[in-house]
Amino acid sequence: MDTKTVHVETVEQAHVLQDVKFAADRLRRSLGDLRHDTNRQMELLDQGYQTQGLSHQTLQEVVQYQGALDALIRTATYVGLTSGQIQAVTTTPDFVSIRSEDERSA
Repeated sequence: MDTKTVHVETVEQAHVLQDVKFAADRLRRSLGDLRHDTNRQMELLDQGYQTQGLSHQTLQEVVQYQGALDALIRTATYVGLTSGQIQAVTTTPDFVSIRSEDERSA
């Protein structure tokens, strides 16, 4: 997959968008861990074993990261970032670079 560059106007916007990208990645990893734990629990139940349920720590991380991402998205909107810019870094963060107009003119 080719890397996509998201252009923003200011360095501040670039920093906020980078934070959104990082938070989305953390949330995605925690959701992956939760999905893995859930699948493992279901396999054990199918085999007739009694399980202890899902990890409270993983569930807390998901809630924490979702809250952080929501707050960062509100901040991103406040500093003038568009939904398209935000969506670009939250859907495919590994293939997105962020560049500000301030950096290009320096």
